[in-house]
Amino acid sequence: MDEQEQIERTRINAETARIVWHELQRFFALGHAVAVAPRLDLVEVAYQISCDNKIQMEQWIADGAVAVVSDAQAIEGAASAVAEGGP
Repeated sequence: MDEQEQIERTRINAETARIVWHELQRFFALGHAVAVAPRLDLVEVAYQISCDNKIQMEQWIADGAVAVVSDAQAIEGAASAVAEGGP
């Protein structure tokens, strides 16, 4: 891994945190919320997106490991937030 790649991965990792559903709702409404399968590393997926690695992204999408958040996932996220006492 070269120095520039390490810097980018560190930046992405620093921007990664847990987020509650109501903070994601506006991204979902714009079609910008992406679901990443638990088997994948979130920072790795974000790094590949930042590198515009079309081949890797197409593979993950074809495998169902990365996808735009579906309506069903959004409903589930909202229901979980309410059950946990969130907005």
